[in-house]
Amino acid sequence: MSTYEQQPSLQDGPTVAQLLEYRDLLIDVLNRQGRSVRRKVHYGKNAPNVRERTEYLIPRTLEEWTEPQGEEQRTLVERDCAYVASFRRMGEGAARLVVIEHQNALIDSPEYSEEDGAYQMVKKYNTNRRRYRFSYNDLVGVYEAEVNESQIISSPGSDGEIISADPLGVTDIAVFDHENTVAHSPDKEYATFDNLFSDNPWARVSADDFAELVARTRQYADDYDAAHPVYKAV
Repeated sequence: MSTYEQQPSLQDGPTVAQLLEYRDLLIDVLNRQGRSVRRKVHYGKNAPNVRERTEYLIPRTLEEWTEPQGEEQRTLVERDCAYVASFRRMGEGAARLVVIEHQNALIDSPEYSEEDGAYQMVKKYNTNRRRYRFSYNDLVGVYEAEVNESQIISSPGSDGEIISADPLGVTDIAVFDHENTVAHSPDKEYATFDNLFSDNPWARVSADDFAELVARTRQYADDYDAAHPVYKAV
């Protein structure tokens, strides 16, 4: 009996058909954006890595910007959203789907000012990231459906972050939350406030959780299409 056959099926999670439909959804998003499925990635500088029977699904990042502000006519990234996934067939009717979801929004957050002795509303970024992992085989169905979620509240002065994404076969993914660098921030500093209560261990993904992931992905795809309309000659 193989390792996959020994795993119990999850009764309250997504089905194999739903996982495959999500893969097809991401492929459709890629096609709508003029991209295709990748079957190899790179480790380091010009170092090809080929993982057999693995598809890398990397749609474009959606970015929405604020109107120019102040005398310098500076703008901020008001919202950005990205999805990165891989789908690997492992033999014996087994496969694994890994998804990284990134949602980032500019918000008004209260901050205490010692100079004024009162709270003031300041611009900050609320960043939510979810890492999903799903595994299944044809005999028992889906036997792994988990998510790890983290939240970061940060000042609008970061250069970007490097996220480790080894399960995707990508050593590092650079995520730029917003365009203002530390050098351009008023205090020449960058502060990050991690929400410790949201950095949870891996948790089970229910059927409802998966339906919400699908709904958010569809909304991202529609918003991207609306922001980047394709004009065809009549």
